[in-house]
Amino acid sequence: MWSYILRRVLLAIPTFIGISLITFFIMHLAPGDPATMALQGDSIGKGMSAANIEQMKETLGLNDALPVQYFRWMKRLVCLDLGESLKDHRKVTEKIWEALPNTLLLNLLALIVVYIVSLPLGVFSAEKQNTFFDKSITTALFILYAIPVIWLALLLIMLFYVKLNWFPASGIQSLDSEYMRWWPWLFDRLKHMILPLVCFSYAGFAVISRYVRSSMLEVIRQDYIRTARAKGLSEHKVIYKHALSNALIPIVTLLGLELPGLLGGSVIIEQIFSWPGLGWLFFDALNSRDYTVIMGLTVFTSILVLLSTLLSDILYAVVDPRIHYE
Repeated sequence: MWSYILRRVLLAIPTFIGISLITFFIMHLAPGDPATMALQGDSIGKGMSAANIEQMKETLGLNDALPVQYFRWMKRLVCLDLGESLKDHRKVTEKIWEALPNTLLLNLLALIVVYIVSLPLGVFSAEKQNTFFDKSITTALFILYAIPVIWLALLLIMLFYVKLNWFPASGIQSLDSEYMRWWPWLFDRLKHMILPLVCFSYAGFAVISRYVRSSMLEVIRQDYIRTARAKGLSEHKVIYKHALSNALIPIVTLLGLELPGLLGGSVIIEQIFSWPGLGWLFFDALNSRDYTVIMGLTVFTSILVLLSTLLSDILYAVVDPRIHYE
């Protein structure tokens, strides 16, 4: 196992370098630059001359050749320094750690909701295979999965904010939340989370429940399940004690693959609901051509993806002792 982990870590190094190279050069090929974007959005900077813009580019190091800029960034990265934002000159790590808890909170709750709903749905569908219940659930879940998230988000805002005024449509808290007691403050936070939480969760119901269903169907056809039934065990014990514990083995490994999404956030959902997480930060950095923030977020997400694939393989070996890595 340790030799396998070492090989995977060594393989991840060139993979990470390739990801960073592609991201860096694509961003610099896009039109616009941080100096011009900043001056266009600044009422004072709108009247500045081309010479002033060039001076700012020189200060930011944007006039250097792209390989020079890339190796300068890599040199800082080796020292665990993601640099400063070109937009507001704050530390990139500071901005990431500021947005991370908001993304983590929303995604973690969404993951819990998805598994709480999907596990029983998948088990019941496997128990009632090819029945009206199974076909109805399958059809409903895949219709739900096919709904575009942008359309659903706008529909939820129109219904629950514009028409009914039940839930807020943007932000993480109300303007006067700092003056609230703990219980109204908590209720206010929950109200702001409902709509983005629905958008984060609904697509996962179909995916996870189908994984559970197919895994359960494979397990209940095994010989040891027939033996358990032949011994006279109740169907409830056969399904939930013997079959489910083994059917969950591939589902456990999915948790490792959920890690990038759990911490990476969603650009679309966080932007629609003005949720100040990593997705919102990434969209803001794209708009302002803030290369250092974009590269910092790319580094963060890339490391998460590489670690999550390794973690899922290790989890598979932990939950299933028959798996051996050479």
